[in-house]
Amino acid sequence: MPILKLLNKLKSNEPIISTFMALGGFRHAQILAHTGLDATSPTSKPTNPSQQLHKPGTVPLSSASADRLLT
Repeated sequence: MPILKLLNKLKSNEPIISTFMALGGFRHAQILAHTGLDATSPTSKPTNPSQQLHKPGTVPLSSASADRLLT
């Protein structure tokens, strides 16, 4: 009986669940467009050579921010 209740709840919330599933796909598209990397592909490389990933644990700086730090 508890499984039947769960299935009925899922069915009644289907539009909400579909929305969350769509948001995941949208976020993946944003990351792909921004970085040129496809997280689903283990051999993916940036599509633009200027799009290099920063080292883990660091924050990427724009050249203007880097110039301010150096002066």
